[in-house]
Amino acid sequence: MGADKVAHFFLAVWTKPYPDSIGVAEGPDVEVRLARVNDGPGLIATADGKPVGALVLEVADGVIQTIDLIANPDKLADRRG
Repeated sequence: MGADKVAHFFLAVWTKPYPDSIGVAEGPDVEVRLARVNDGPGLIATADGKPVGALVLEVADGVIQTIDLIANPDKLADRRG
């Protein structure tokens, strides 16, 4: 598909409101930003300033090899101190 198409897909998915059974679920605004995650490129999604998801890319020879989506709150805790 190509790196640009994959990146645009994930940005579009992460910025859409979550549907519920009667329409669109109300919830906090989600902000997505580029970040280094585990020494590699990725995206961090935050809601009300708290991390809610991370997308981590493993890149080799300029090509995305794997995409990991992390939503476990314990793994998303800010460990910068």
